[in-house]
Amino acid sequence: MQIPTWVLLGISIGLWGLWGFAEKLALKGLAPYQVQVVMAVCSAMLIPLYMYLARGASAALWPLTIYSGYCVLATLAGAGAGVCFLYALGRGSAGAVVAITAVYPIVTALLSFVFLGDVPELTFWLGVILTVSGVALIAH
Repeated sequence: MQIPTWVLLGISIGLWGLWGFAEKLALKGLAPYQVQVVMAVCSAMLIPLYMYLARGASAALWPLTIYSGYCVLATLAGAGAGVCFLYALGRGSAGAVVAITAVYPIVTALLSFVFLGDVPELTFWLGVILTVSGVALIAH
């Protein structure tokens, strides 16, 4: 049985909400770089789970292709963003910081447009206008 997409998205939203809240709590006693280190170690501890989930897969667990390079780029970008996010979260309201940084899909869409030729629909641009307006309200 396949889990419906809307259920997966709902779980993702809930877990990301918990993620931001848990990081805010962690920053009450740890420096941002310490939080990042603890999170990286915890992520590495999940490797056996990923290996278990990949059992019987026809593809290699560690594919050495250009796509692996993109994974490295994504990891480095995410780590850099994570550290900046944690410093901002330690200084500001969790709700405001999370809401402001949640505009990153706009950057993703613009990069995809420029480098991959993905053409955003009109509703995307309407969403951008509403999102930026909302961030402007939150930021002031």
